[in-house]
Amino acid sequence: MVKITILSQESINELIKFTLESKGDLTGRPTDKAELQKLASENKEENSKYYNADADKKAAYDKEVEAAKQVLAKENATQKETDAAKAKLQAAKDALNGAQTDKSKLQKLVELSNSDEVTKDPKYYNASKDALLNYYNAVKKAEETLAKPNATQTEIDKMKEEVEAAKNALDGQPTNYEELNKLIAAQNTMHNDPKYFNASEAAKKEYDDAIEEAKKLASNPEAYQKNVDETVKNLKEIIEDLDGKATDKDALQKLVDESNSKNTNYKYYNASGGEFIAYDEAVEEAKAVLAKSKSNTG
Repeated sequence: MVKITILSQESINELIKFTLESKGDLTGRPTDKAELQKLASENKEENSKYYNADADKKAAYDKEVEAAKQVLAKENATQKETDAAKAKLQAAKDALNGAQTDKSKLQKLVELSNSDEVTKDPKYYNASKDALLNYYNAVKKAEETLAKPNATQTEIDKMKEEVEAAKNALDGQPTNYEELNKLIAAQNTMHNDPKYFNASEAAKKEYDDAIEEAKKLASNPEAYQKNVDETVKNLKEIIEDLDGKATDKDALQKLVDESNSKNTNYKYYNASGGEFIAYDEAVEEAKAVLAKSKSNTG
């Protein structure tokens, strides 16, 4: 190193020479920030090790990313500074402890929503409109979450709880066939009622057809309560519309009463044997019908 004691031109020239030589001997290279840039530019939102990591480890990583960005933005950052920032950021990245998001349990719940286990359960098919809509929306939202490539474990677990809650809230009860079965069981009684047997053919056919449909529904163990209730309502209306009137037996009774005086009627006692036998048989049949009618009405 040149030491100047006298500020002569010669001394200045020597110092200039020494300085130029020293400058030429400098071996420093431009700071290489490439690796730090690459590390700081990674998309953390696509890395399950980050988005599923513990909150404190995510915070530590975010802090080192910001520190790295400051070094990258520093015009005269040294290689030592850059390497130190890279080492800290790499360490913070390596400390991230997030696992791969497990979607399997939520996936099973979504698949279950379309299975017989759910759709053939009265809790589902007899559920209220609001409960069904809530369950449907929860499943749809779950499908959207499952389709999200970077869904976090927290999101998946929360969605699983929502679907389970909506499923457990389904409020359908087992279908009640009691009233429908009563109407079906009353068919034989109805057939002996003048309201039915004196009704128009169209009205009787409508009733008979409705009873057959009711029987089919009653034999279905998975019939919806709504369908059963509608069938009961429809069948009651059809019964109400049966237009048969009580049988008028007055004229028949009058003829039977007249037969009591047949022996005073020349048309009878002068009739041929075959004629009055036929008449007597007709009267006896009439009496039997009237007697049966009285016993049926109590």
